[in-house]
Amino acid sequence: MRHRAGFPSLLPALLVLLLSSAVAAGAPPVIAAADLRLLVDASANMRDSDPDGQQVRDALRLGLALLPDGASAGVWLFADTVSELVPYGRVDDAWRRRAKAALAAYPAHPGGSQRDIPAALQAALFDLDTLDNTRRTSLLLLTDGRVTVARSPMLNAAAAREVLEQLAPQLDEKGISVHTIALADQVDGSFLQALAASTGGVAVHADTAATLPDDILRVLTRAADINRLPLADDGFVVDEQTTRISLLLRGERDSGDALRDPAGKRISLVSAEAGAEVIHSGDITLVTVDAPAPGTWQLAVAERDRAQVLLRAGLQLDALPEQGSRQAAGASVALRLQLAASGESPAPAFPGAAPRVDIVISGPDDTLRRIEDQAIEASADGGYRVVLPALETPGEYRVLVDFAAGDIRRQLPLFLEMVSADGQPTLVTRGDAPEYDGFRLPLLLLGSCSAAGLGLLWLVLRRRQRRKLEIWRRRAEQLRATPDPALRRAALSAAQPANDSASLESGPATQ
Repeated sequence: MRHRAGFPSLLPALLVLLLSSAVAAGAPPVIAAADLRLLVDASANMRDSDPDGQQVRDALRLGLALLPDGASAGVWLFADTVSELVPYGRVDDAWRRRAKAALAAYPAHPGGSQRDIPAALQAALFDLDTLDNTRRTSLLLLTDGRVTVARSPMLNAAAAREVLEQLAPQLDEKGISVHTIALADQVDGSFLQALAASTGGVAVHADTAATLPDDILRVLTRAADINRLPLADDGFVVDEQTTRISLLLRGERDSGDALRDPAGKRISLVSAEAGAEVIHSGDITLVTVDAPAPGTWQLAVAERDRAQVLLRAGLQLDALPEQGSRQAAGASVALRLQLAASGESPAPAFPGAAPRVDIVISGPDDTLRRIEDQAIEASADGGYRVVLPALETPGEYRVLVDFAAGDIRRQLPLFLEMVSADGQPTLVTRGDAPEYDGFRLPLLLLGSCSAAGLGLLWLVLRRRQRRKLEIWRRRAEQLRATPDPALRRAALSAAQPANDSASLESGPATQ
């Protein structure tokens, strides 16, 4: 029997039509919110790297302050056990207040001698079954040691290998990156590098705890896609979509350093005042201003070229490499750009002007390439496609995308790693993870102990043999010194019942 086409059968077509009309009318798409989970080593050995915990506390405070509203975040501490320092949740003003209070208590939580990294990963990935590659989930692992779940080196190596062989492939399949920061020379660098490489993350080695703020910022740049405003000689321009600006400065601050709003009001960059929050972490200063007035802001600092203006806005630039951040050297990299809503309400107006895209590429050999007014292709979903020139030299590239549409101006840095194409017939989006050699140390220890035991046994047997020979040599001399044959036969008869064991136990003193 044939059915007449009714309203239910037309519903999918109507939905497609409505969505297409919305894009055509200029409704901005929504950016998937960042999801960042921080795992911090709280073992007793961390006191050697950061005795009072001040460096880690300041670095975490700086990093959490930069997270955009609508993101999800949490902080876990791990040692012998795992505890939640900052409860996982949606980032807003209330979450920031809870995080600030929790960080004030760090490192009051008890530590331990072990570093149960597998348990920490399991705690942070409590919802792993529900995560998929549509979420922008990243983990940041900060430690100054190696995986230690027990006193046995073999058990520790097995636990590390289980993470790399079982957990890491699951994370890579779901698009979850693990970034690692090593805070000591004795850290298990091969494990951390393999974990980061196999999940598309970055492995950073911090020389000292004082460099942690820069290292955490480097990871946040990748994980949270923090937009910037271009900084020129006359300052920077804030548009009406901007709800917060954060000025990131490096170096010592001077009392004359200041920020002036469009009305000429002076804001100190040294101490907090009404309408501005100031955070100092090492040689980094973060000045945050909520609800900044639209217009041109003036910045008076000595090292202007090291300053960055980070922003939170209703419209943000989203940029992703189509084939992933790890590709074969010599390939042309395609980027997908989109000016999208950050998830705040009400939805901002989408600029109708045609965009202009400028690209600055910093290569691994300190080369700098500028591409002005890069050719772009519009896509059906309201985004744009940009194809970069071939990146021939293997290594890490920093790509700064400068996007301008109407009064909206956004900058976003991306990081690409171009790997050697030797042995790779096709383009790959993940580099080969370095083989983990966690069993090498336990096997070396086992081999050394076995060799030492065998050597000791050889020495004991050799010594006993020498003592035995010395006993029989003395007996032979005594027999030769006996002139009477009858006495010699009596001495031989007395010596025969004594076996080797008795001779060895009694020694020469029993003769």
